[in-house]
Amino acid sequence: MAKDYLTFASPLGTLEWVTIVGTGKKKYDPTNTLSDEPKNFQYTATIIMNKDEAEKVKVDLLKFWREFKPAGATKQTYEIVKEVMVPVLDAAGKPTLDEDGAKITKPNGKWSMIAKTGVLGWKDKPTVVETFRPNLDKYGKLVPLNLGDKEIGNGSTGVIHGKIGINAFGGNEGLMFYLNGIQLLKFVERSDSEEIAGADLGEGDLGDLDEIEGLDETNEDGPKV
Repeated sequence: MAKDYLTFASPLGTLEWVTIVGTGKKKYDPTNTLSDEPKNFQYTATIIMNKDEAEKVKVDLLKFWREFKPAGATKQTYEIVKEVMVPVLDAAGKPTLDEDGAKITKPNGKWSMIAKTGVLGWKDKPTVVETFRPNLDKYGKLVPLNLGDKEIGNGSTGVIHGKIGINAFGGNEGLMFYLNGIQLLKFVERSDSEEIAGADLGEGDLGDLDEIEGLDETNEDGPKV
C-alpha cells in the first residue's frame, strides 16, 4: 500500500537559491510551452550538504522508496540528492569544453537537494512557506520568524522542512521533496547587486559626459550639482 508522504527535515547546511515569496520561479519548461499563469510557478530552496550527510539522507529515502514505491516500479528513474558539479577551468580561468562543445564538469565534494512547492496550493490558495528561528519554544515547537521584506540569500545556513512524496508517473518514477518551511541558523540577506570594486584610473577624458550634472565625485551629502 502506497504511503502519501514522509515528514522530512534536511541536515543543517548552506542554503542556496531560496525563493519563497513573490511570483516564485517558473517550473522546468524545456519545450517552452508553459504559460505565465501562477499555477506554473514554484517556490524553491536548495540545501548543500557534505558526503556523509548525503549518504545518510539517501539511505533513509531509499528505505521509504522501497517500502512504498508504486506497484511495478523498480529503481527510481532520477535522484533528488545529487553531487554538485562545477566547471573544469583552463589556465586562463575559462570553462573547458569537450569535443561536442559542452562544458566539462567535475564534482566539488558537496551534495545538493532541492525542495519545491507550487505558489498556489489547495483550492488555488496562495502558498505560504514559513520561516523559523533556530531555537524551539518550551514545548519543543518551532518558533516563527518574520523576515518582513527581507529575503534569504546564498550563504545563509539552516534546515529545510517539508515532506517527501512519491512520483508515480509512468517512466518518471521517483521521489519529490515538498517545501514547507525553513529554519534559519544564520541569515544572509539576499542582494541582487554587488558593489563593484575597481582602481582609480586617473582624470581621463569623457568628452561631453563630463558636463552632465551629478556625474562629479560624491560627498557625504550626495552628488555634487
